[in-house]
Amino acid sequence: MTRVNKNTHIIQYLASFKLAWIVITLAVFCALIKLSFWQYERGVEKQLRVDRIAELGNQQAIPLATLLKQVGDSDNGFVDVNDIAVSVIGEFVQPMVFLLDNQVDSGKTGYKVFAVFNDQSSGRQLLVNLGWVVGSLDRSYIPEISIPKGQLELSGRVRLDSQGIVLQQQVFDELNWPIRVQQIDSEKFSQLINTPLLPFSLILDKKESIGYKKSWQPIVMPPEKHFGYATQWGLLALAWLSLMLVASYTSFKRQNNNNFQDANSQHNTDNKGML
Repeated sequence: MTRVNKNTHIIQYLASFKLAWIVITLAVFCALIKLSFWQYERGVEKQLRVDRIAELGNQQAIPLATLLKQVGDSDNGFVDVNDIAVSVIGEFVQPMVFLLDNQVDSGKTGYKVFAVFNDQSSGRQLLVNLGWVVGSLDRSYIPEISIPKGQLELSGRVRLDSQGIVLQQQVFDELNWPIRVQQIDSEKFSQLINTPLLPFSLILDKKESIGYKKSWQPIVMPPEKHFGYATQWGLLALAWLSLMLVASYTSFKRQNNNNFQDANSQHNTDNKGML
């Protein structure tokens, strides 16, 4: 094939692309690439958090009042408080308990128990994550929760409220404690109990004797898995694009061959007619 014929062949091949084919191919390719980048970004975020947890791991717990003073002097506010070790001294506000619904542990569905705690050193109130309790398939059943009374000194890690997917809008018509909730929302809870809560909760250390099963993990999916998924989505995008190009070229060649055969057949018919 001469250079001119080769260039003509390429031009004819590119001209054979249909708009619908281009749109579908690029749409799927871009979606897969977007998923790849999303997983990569999640992996970077997780790696940064792993590094931060390792950095904070050897630090002594600081009083809540000290943390709030540091936050007050910071331009970022509460953005960087996650995973900081904090200690509190005070007592639980009876009987204010929130049960975070749809929490799975070892294959069983249950609740994470959050109780309102009044910290004397700062004069502020916050939620304390007391751990996990098993639930029941019977939605009318709510486990009995026992909250310690009297003054306590507790330590744990700070965790900002995270807004997940809410299956059902949270509406609190009556204060029947404990209250079952779909997500932890300190702002809404503050309105409910007429007391301002800090925008984060304290996750008790496993060494604390009070509470329930402490199975909280700061990192559920390690960054390596996110990077692996990012690679898979990227390779899938390349495979999809390659597949569509090969399929298109195969269809183009088949169409060219059919046209060539039709042209030859017509030419032979014309020659026979002339004879």
